Amino acid sequence: MNPKGLTKNDEKVINEIIDQLLEDYTKNNKIIFKNESDRAKHHFNILNQRLKYWKKSKTCMIPECKKRSIKKSHTIPKGMSLNQISEAGHLLTPLFDHHIGEIILEKIGVSQASIFPGFCAEHEQLFKEFETQKLIENEAHICLQTYRSACRELFRTKYVIDYYNDLKINYCKLRDERLKEIIEEKVFNKELSSEVLFNNLIMKNDPLIEKSDRQILHINKLYLHLKNKIIPGLEKAVFNNDESGIFIEAIDINYMYPVAISGCAAFYIKDNNLEKSIDIIMTVLPSEGKSLIIFSGDVVDRKYIKHYIAKWNHNVFSLISLIETWMVNGTDQWYITPSIWEEIKLPRQKDILRDIAECKQNIGEEYQYSIFDTIRKYMLAMLKEKEEPTQDEEYWNFVKSQEDKMV
Repeated sequence: MNPKGLTKNDEKVINEIIDQLLEDYTKNNKIIFKNESDRAKHHFNILNQRLKYWKKSKTCMIPECKKRSIKKSHTIPKGMSLNQISEAGHLLTPLFDHHIGEIILEKIGVSQASIFPGFCAEHEQLFKEFETQKLIENEAHICLQTYRSACRELFRTKYVIDYYNDLKINYCKLRDERLKEIIEEKVFNKELSSEVLFNNLIMKNDPLIEKSDRQILHINKLYLHLKNKIIPGLEKAVFNNDESGIFIEAIDINYMYPVAISGCAAFYIKDNNLEKSIDIIMTVLPSEGKSLIIFSGDVVDRKYIKHYIAKWNHNVFSLISLIETWMVNGTDQWYITPSIWEEIKLPRQKDILRDIAECKQNIGEEYQYSIFDTIRKYMLAMLKEKEEPTQDEEYWNFVKSQEDKMV
């Protein structure tokens, strides 16, 4: 602003205009957009740019490899898992619909499920043995699959951080330009005694940006944890047969769960009266007649992760609850058989999708609703056929709580 020739009254009027505008902006940041169409245009421009980035070939994630990655590395084995639980070649996966501003379950083809530009054609062959056999049957296979899941999480967190930074730069630039235009228009309409020229405007301490910066901190923390701890530990296990830097444990189940999961999430513990988050990579791999659940994390967190596994590996119902908790509060990279979701009544579907969007809990807490009604009904029917139940009262109270989840 050029202050030359301004009267005290002019300065007072301008300051009042600026103060009021900043107050209005704090209450509703959409005032910087001309209309809803203008807001959508700016939002989708940056979104489309980042989506293109996800689909482009990158440098292979294997150490020292300089080759370009293929565009579609499957995190979850296609033939072994995704094909097994698909219907007519399709699955359902959670997706944020930017047009309606809500989480939905989107139908997706198996070939497009769980893909990212991770590895070159040569290093894709690392996973060929168990992909071809459609069976993970030894520790080497488990390490390789966990490594692939961790690489995808590293790629994802870096993608989210870069997307946020791009969005922030573009938003702040647009915000300052539009606020300057609004101020100039309001000042002009006041017909001040002097001509006022605004050179530029830079808004500092934007509460919206400060809130977003705080929210991205945990993603930054997770990215560094994956980059500096998890990935190096897994690389030693995969390429040097040295598992001293990583903790991995798997549970083999003689039942094919109708969902495939690969993601990273945290639960919280009290350590010396201080709250600490423990990050876990978890993969659920269904295959013909069975499922494999793989847990992995920093070796220094071994005792906490083992305690976490023991908490959920109590009975068949607690394992189902574990998977549901991860689907709602853990990761959005999961793929479910469409008919399983369609069996859930619409009001509960809406509640589940709302909870996925809000993600208020952590993976240490049991989720309140059932997603797998078919499995629960089957297991409950088997239990009720027994003439002399051998479990204690606490167990049967737990069973009753599982029935309530379907109501």
